[in-house]
Amino acid sequence: MGTYTITLYYSQAEVNGWQTATSQSVNNIQLIKATNVISSVTPGNPGPGGTILVATPLVSTLGTNTALTYSFATGFSGFGAGITGTPLPIQLLSFGGWLQNSHSYLAWTTSGIGNSSGFSIERSYNGIDFSKIGYVATTGGIDTAANYSFLDPEVAEADNYYRLSEVQSGGQLQYSSVVHITNTDYDNGFKVINNPFTTVLNLQWGQHSIGSAEIQIHDITGKEVFHQHYFVNSNQFQAIDLSTSRIRPGIYFLRASVGMDVHVAKLIKQF
Repeated sequence: MGTYTITLYYSQAEVNGWQTATSQSVNNIQLIKATNVISSVTPGNPGPGGTILVATPLVSTLGTNTALTYSFATGFSGFGAGITGTPLPIQLLSFGGWLQNSHSYLAWTTSGIGNSSGFSIERSYNGIDFSKIGYVATTGGIDTAANYSFLDPEVAEADNYYRLSEVQSGGQLQYSSVVHITNTDYDNGFKVINNPFTTVLNLQWGQHSIGSAEIQIHDITGKEVFHQHYFVNSNQFQAIDLSTSRIRPGIYFLRASVGMDVHVAKLIKQF
């Protein structure tokens, strides 16, 4: 049997849709030749059956269309275009949360694992500054729905914001929508807004916090690494600059007191 050349043409809309769905460039596309009907291929059934031949075509243009050309020396049969071994990006079907025994409980469902290895869970107390607090690995198959959950080990504060992040192929970082969980039983006397922190520690004093405040930070051995007095007002936001301190990355304990009110929190210093 002789050699023949085949060219497949795709519109700009088709190319754009494929690149968006796979996070791949059309310049990396491959031609897939199968002995069976190629139309039977789906995300749930990625193998068309029979003998598979993968080829790297010449990518060119004809007007606004993209042309994929390659010369074959085997029988004429079913053809398709794509990248073998590259699953579709993960699809988040739902994401929600609620309060469970004073802790935030998060739950989400996906259509499959896609090309993601897992989710990072990020939390914020103001809806703006998010920090990673956990990680959940993906389970199941490429096109199999899966359920996930995460329980925040920290007691929920008055306002708690959560989002999921995942890294797609090509290094693209994608975020979910933000879930807001409230805890009406929380004593809104004091809270650390950014934890973990880097060089600046952001605090929020409650409505009853008025007067001289004492801030102490100790390392895990109990050694005091920071001690300062401030005058605070009701609902005051306070930023403490620790860039010139000798506090190294690690775990610390904060003691903040105003009069008879004492608040203790575990801190994590990042690089």
